[in-house]
Amino acid sequence: MLAQLQRNTRYPPQAGHARGVATVTFKIDRSGHVLSSRVVQSSGSAVLDEEALATIKRAEPLPLPPADIPDAQLATINVPIRYGAQ
Repeated sequence: MLAQLQRNTRYPPQAGHARGVATVTFKIDRSGHVLSSRVVQSSGSAVLDEEALATIKRAEPLPLPPADIPDAQLATINVPIRYGAQ
């Protein structure tokens, strides 16, 4: 999943030279589609934070959760999305 997110990460030109890490939390369904997402720790740049959320949507569908995990236990996933040299 992380590799798929990295392939879909873009640096927005309007961010100038901003650097940071936006931590995004999201939940997926059985088909790998994002049900909800939000920034839980800002990168310090609103532009980078918005792009981090766009990265999650752009990467859909994400890898499917293992079949042996019951729907009630599908967890929310937290990932850091890095911009610039970190």
